[in-house]
Amino acid sequence: MREIRTLDQSELPKLAALYKNAYRIDSATAAKWLENVCVENTRAIVDEHRVLSVIQILPYRVNIGGWDMAMGGIGGVATWADAQGHGYAGELMRASVREMYEREMPVSFLYPFSYRYYGKFGWTLAARRVVYTGFTHADLVRERNTLPVRAVLTDEDFTHVQTAYKAFLPQYNCLVARSAREWEQMRKRLTEDRVHCYLIGAQDGAPPAGYFVCEDQPVEGGYETVVRELVCLDDQAYTAAFSFLATLPTNVRRITIGHAEKPSLWRYFKEPFLVTRVDPYFQARVVDVKRACEQRGYRSNVRATVRFAIYDEIATWNKGPWELDVADGHARIQKVGSDPEVELSIQQFSAVFVGFQDPVEWVELGCLPKHCMGAAQRLRDIFHDKPTSLLDFF
Repeated sequence: MREIRTLDQSELPKLAALYKNAYRIDSATAAKWLENVCVENTRAIVDEHRVLSVIQILPYRVNIGGWDMAMGGIGGVATWADAQGHGYAGELMRASVREMYEREMPVSFLYPFSYRYYGKFGWTLAARRVVYTGFTHADLVRERNTLPVRAVLTDEDFTHVQTAYKAFLPQYNCLVARSAREWEQMRKRLTEDRVHCYLIGAQDGAPPAGYFVCEDQPVEGGYETVVRELVCLDDQAYTAAFSFLATLPTNVRRITIGHAEKPSLWRYFKEPFLVTRVDPYFQARVVDVKRACEQRGYRSNVRATVRFAIYDEIATWNKGPWELDVADGHARIQKVGSDPEVELSIQQFSAVFVGFQDPVEWVELGCLPKHCMGAAQRLRDIFHDKPTSLLDFF
């Protein structure tokens, strides 16, 4: 096994060379990527000539069950093409789990190039994203007397955007509880060519009801407007956003909207005759079962106790068996000597923990033994509380 160490600032040119080779990008794009690289969060395997393989462990806080917890965002994983097949990236992935455990990051998210590859290290699908595409403004319902929609231009406008996002945060599990760093990154993104942000509501003293960020991409004969971040607090906000999109000029040849799987947006179209694609989205991993369960939020009306064991080849500290007791919105978890009621892989537990999968369905579909139904029902009561989504990329 080669040494894994923190990247040195002087090695950034070598990192740029690695990204150019691994991602097939040009020098300008590689230089732009380096602007967001923090060497303190970058682990690498190097030789005397180059950075062979690299991984970034980015500190975030995410909201799960209404409470925030630390999350390690895995990004920038890359290996030189001629160095692949030697297990370098795998060594970095395994080491990242141990480091996140030591840094008290109970969960980790990533956007995979391969779901199967990262699944080997304990990450699992945690959300689906629906892409509504191939439509124009003429396909949208335009309602009258909706909430006002206006471009975000001033510092006050941007403050309203932040307020809307904070109100939106508890509606889903896994959203980033944005810090000043993430908001500064968003401000920077809004200065890019053809990127626009529109605020919904926040007029005459009323609170903001949402916002959306879109990008106009050149296509033959005009532009495609791609809505990448649609944050709406209620039906009125969705109605206002879609009514605004219905007024786009004719040089917008088509519109695409990426959105969480829930709620469905069909009701805002005149007819459901357009292309709708359901994509697998980000992956999640529970790094520290005990700390994750203790720091997660729970519905106040849930009272349940369940014993479970975890199979985790990498994070052996997660094995258990565990007894989890939830009451009054809080959890107590400890290792016990008695037999577990259900055994789960770390991938299965991670999908249940964030609320993405329903373990009762697994029993009904034969994915878990029938004798586990009681435990599955209690796990559902404890964890299956909100849909999942993630709007920040890393």
